[in-house]
Amino acid sequence: MTAHEPYYEIRIKIKDPIQREILTYFAAQSGFDGFVEEPDELTAYIPAAKFNEELLNALWQQTGIHPAYSVKLLEQRNWNAEWEKQYPAITIDNRIHIRAGFHPPAPQGLLEIVITPKMSFGTGHHETTELMLRLLADTDLIGKSLIDMGSGTGVLAILAEKTCAREIFAIDNDAWAYENMLENFEHNGCRKIQAFLGGAEILESLPPVDIFVANINRNIILRDLDAYTRKVKPGGRLMLSGFFTADLPVVQSRLPNQTWREGRRLEKNGWIGIEFVRLGKKI
Repeated sequence: MTAHEPYYEIRIKIKDPIQREILTYFAAQSGFDGFVEEPDELTAYIPAAKFNEELLNALWQQTGIHPAYSVKLLEQRNWNAEWEKQYPAITIDNRIHIRAGFHPPAPQGLLEIVITPKMSFGTGHHETTELMLRLLADTDLIGKSLIDMGSGTGVLAILAEKTCAREIFAIDNDAWAYENMLENFEHNGCRKIQAFLGGAEILESLPPVDIFVANINRNIILRDLDAYTRKVKPGGRLMLSGFFTADLPVVQSRLPNQTWREGRRLEKNGWIGIEFVRLGKKI
């Protein structure tokens, strides 16, 4: 959002988290540049100069989602200041401190990650990002290789570099997220991360890795899971989140017991972060 520019606020009644993600993605492509997610509602913001009702009708047609919604023209305000109020710094497990550039430095003794999220997913505030950060922080990454699929802000890749991973690949298919993660890598002094704009097709050109992380959503994970698993070395780890605990059985069904063993799992507010270990001799 741009400081002092007038905005429209569109409050969309929608409970399904996957539909919220779909709407957020396509709305971002249509000129919306701010979102607030709640359990039963998605609030989207767009500059007044870019908004008209036809844009909304096109969004419903594009997504196949036709929710109840309301539209309100907001008074002019300093949107940068409003965003800063809505994005507090966060400390996870008293180990990892994630902040924006406008926050003070992390308390001494904490691993600091500086994230300017813009439109990208992955600030640590959402349960799935927190679960993945906790799983990754409890993993020995020294000298390991890692793929971060659907990297968003790049927060997981940054954590991997700061905890001494040897080789890191970060992939996202959204141009805005890609540019954002490049900025965040620079802010954090990252030098080992190779960033790619694209989807699962990028994996074909990458080597197998020790750790593969994907915090996306159930449908995309199920669609691309075979491509993910092909990139995990024997003895390597596949860490997944972005779906509810209730969705775990369908994910497990795609990972046969003779090839994969379930490892650690973390849960919060119905969401799950889970690890699978590929069986076989390490290479």
